[in-house]
Amino acid sequence: MCPRTKVQKYFDTQNLLVILHRIFQLVILWSHTRGICKYQMNKSTDKIRIVDIARLAGVSAGTVDRVLHNRGSVSEESRIKIENALKTMNYRPNVYASVLALKKKFQFVCILPIYNEGDYWEKVEEGIRRAADEFAPLNVSMRYIY
Repeated sequence: MCPRTKVQKYFDTQNLLVILHRIFQLVILWSHTRGICKYQMNKSTDKIRIVDIARLAGVSAGTVDRVLHNRGSVSEESRIKIENALKTMNYRPNVYASVLALKKKFQFVCILPIYNEGDYWEKVEEGIRRAADEFAPLNVSMRYIY
């Protein structure tokens, strides 16, 4: 086995798994928002529906939909009402559900050196495979190049 470098010490299996997990989240978030969404991901189990937001804001569900997705024209007064309702309800869109609805596929390429059984890189590849398996339901795949 080759001696571990500073980079290898930093990128142990656990750190690599956390880093890859965060990268996957950021790619999914970027794909969903494209820089225009002001809200964070919803990890709670409470489901807030568009009709609930519309009822609280006193507008139609279609108006709420247009504000949430930045489509069409909405009066400034209605936009403010809806944004206040979103803050009141602590609304955060479920980015994962949105990505699934988009039916987009993401592919990452992992370039690894050829290694022998028991080498450092075996653990690294194992961590990458676990992260890729965790995100497989979200249309994320991994291609390996050795």
